[in-house]
Order: sequence, then C-alpha cells, then structure tokens
Amino acid sequence: MIETQQASSRGRGILRWLVAAAFVLAVILSGLLSGLMNRAGLLYLVFGSVAAAFMGFSGREIGAAIGHAVGRDGRPGDLGRSAYFWEAAARNAWVSAPWAAPSTSPSPWAARAAASRISAIG
Repeated sequence: MIETQQASSRGRGILRWLVAAAFVLAVILSGLLSGLMNRAGLLYLVFGSVAAAFMGFSGREIGAAIGHAVGRDGRPGDLGRSAYFWEAAARNAWVSAPWAAPSTSPSPWAARAAASRISAIG
C-alpha cells in the first residue's frame, strides 16, 4: 500500500515537471518573448546559477533537493535544507539577471554614428 502511494506521488511529481516543461517550451516556440531573448545572457544566467549552486551546496544536497521537488519524501530537516537550496538558487538567479540582460541604452558609438548621419543630411 505504501509503495503504491509513493509511486503515485512520484508519478504526479513527474507529471507536474513535464507539464511545466511543455509550457515553457510552448512559450519559447511561440516567439512571444522573442524580442526579449538574449541567448548569451540566458547562457550566462543558467551557467552562473548552476555554478553558484555548486559553490554553496554539495552534489548530494542538490540531488536531494531535486528529488524532493519531484515528489520524493524526506525527513523535515532534509525538506528544510531542500527549501533552503531552492530559495538560494532563486535568489542567485534573481541577482544575476540584470547582468545577463542586454543594455537598454544605445552605445556611444551608435549615438555618434546617428549624429554624423543626421549632420550629413542637413
């Protein structure tokens, strides 16, 4: 009976992750956010977040946190450490995000080029 409940909860956890992954993939493929996409910034954000996670947590703690996220049961102390890992990972990504974003201000060279084109016309 307990094994059936564990398998059922594990199946629901995997199903949740698959639905979330399908949603993210659908948003990416739809082109809805294509104007906001910066591949280099995204790679920086992903690899920087993974590196920060490995600097602060052991591989065993990261594996346990991923396991708890997909529905594996654990002791309250282990679940607390997993919650702390996910909180730290989210905070690291949030702090790293401005560095990954493209600059919204034009470069000085672009401003000079535009000014020279305008002065050449008039």
